[in-house]
Amino acid sequence: MKAANHLYSKEEQLVFVRSSFTTLERRGIAITPHFPDWIYRAGMALAYYGESGREIFHIASKLNPSYNQEKSDTQFSDCLRNFDPVRITWDSFVKVTDDAWVNMKPEVKEEKEKMVGQPPAKGDYEFFLNEEIKPDYLKLLKDATIDLNEELAPPPVCLEVVQGQIKSTIGTRGNFSLLIGKPKSRKTFLLSIVVAASLNSEPVLGLIKGSLPANKRKVLYFDTEQGKHDVQKAGKRVLKMAAKSATENLQVVYLRKYDIKERLKIIETAIYKTKNLGLVVIDGVRDLTSSINDEEQASMIANKFLKWTEECDIHIMSVLHQNKGDTNARGHLGTELQNKAETVLSITKKNEVSLVEPVLCRDMDFQPFAFGIDENGIPVPADPKELMSSEEDEAFKPGKSTSPDSSQNLAKSKEPGEVSVETHKQLLELVFRENPHLKYNELLTQVKHASRICRLNLGDNKAKEFITWYQSNGHISKQGKEKTKGCFYQLEPVPV
Repeated sequence: MKAANHLYSKEEQLVFVRSSFTTLERRGIAITPHFPDWIYRAGMALAYYGESGREIFHIASKLNPSYNQEKSDTQFSDCLRNFDPVRITWDSFVKVTDDAWVNMKPEVKEEKEKMVGQPPAKGDYEFFLNEEIKPDYLKLLKDATIDLNEELAPPPVCLEVVQGQIKSTIGTRGNFSLLIGKPKSRKTFLLSIVVAASLNSEPVLGLIKGSLPANKRKVLYFDTEQGKHDVQKAGKRVLKMAAKSATENLQVVYLRKYDIKERLKIIETAIYKTKNLGLVVIDGVRDLTSSINDEEQASMIANKFLKWTEECDIHIMSVLHQNKGDTNARGHLGTELQNKAETVLSITKKNEVSLVEPVLCRDMDFQPFAFGIDENGIPVPADPKELMSSEEDEAFKPGKSTSPDSSQNLAKSKEPGEVSVETHKQLLELVFRENPHLKYNELLTQVKHASRICRLNLGDNKAKEFITWYQSNGHISKQGKEKTKGCFYQLEPVPV
């Protein structure tokens, strides 16, 4: 059997495995007589498919003369309880079945070869898989090819920050966003603002505006961390800020009591079964994995978000904690989600005011805004200047470590010549990552934006100093005639 986990989805693998053992059962071929522990090993491997693997486990087990239905059922239940999603994968089942074929009697091997007309190579089980089950990759290629002559509309905007006449998009249908912050920084309150805005016709706090059409007004709110009472409290808070008619469009689900696999399946089922769905909020994406540093699980979550948002034409906003020692999103999961998200927002809290800032935006960055909580537990606008005006608040600003040594080092590193070569390289790569040719205002915005990721937090004047320094040292150049439409800045291949 080919270890092709990257080629077949879990559902396709399950069809493949069921087809294999149904064929064995029909032909009366037992591949386990000389393999005493095969039943246990196969059970652990089939537990990879959850309850769906139980039927196949019985089909495979009863081909053995010592098969007992009740004992086998108990055996599989034990396998499900002891299943380790990190250690047991599709490849585990491949190894078990390949080992079993090796231990078959010669006459059974002959029968196997008759089934396909020629002796298959060891480890090749694809003779069991009907052609119609295999993915048609030519069709997939055709579906994935973009017609460059077709007029494609941009993804519909569903969430914006409105500041005067300026609108900054923070969410579109077909994409997902990420909210990061320290514990107790009021991430859940910010989610309440976002959800209320999506259910409302008017901006919430005079800032956050939702624009879901009537046929996409349904919102799913999942909480993986809090208990039932606290999740209900968050839902009621949303309704207080939204229109009275919003109740029918908001579904709040608490998932704390379920295991990881159940949480993912519940969310996926709700997304595909909910009519008129426009927005999904997941408060606690970390609880959809067993480890935030598992690269495979992190990639799986990011890919599910990309798949769900595109196939269902929705926006997903998820929440993840920042690291204890810095302001980066936690673990491989945070890195993967941040790389794939269209928007990353950070929230920080000092005293009774929380500050919201853009970390990564495909659209124009909005100006930081702040909110507090009134006596009724409802978010109200606050002045962000109170948090950002004095020098003593420098260490509080997002992107900075809270340790005294670190904030002193950041303050000393504000001059371009005092910043490390690696940081300069990272900043310039981020600046020109999406567009190699930038107008000056675009360049200024991108330098400030990239400086947050690099934990420099440059303001307008300091960002302009960095641009001048990069020009004078040959790292970026200005092309075209100044003050014309053809004038732009580009990155030069000169080592920093």
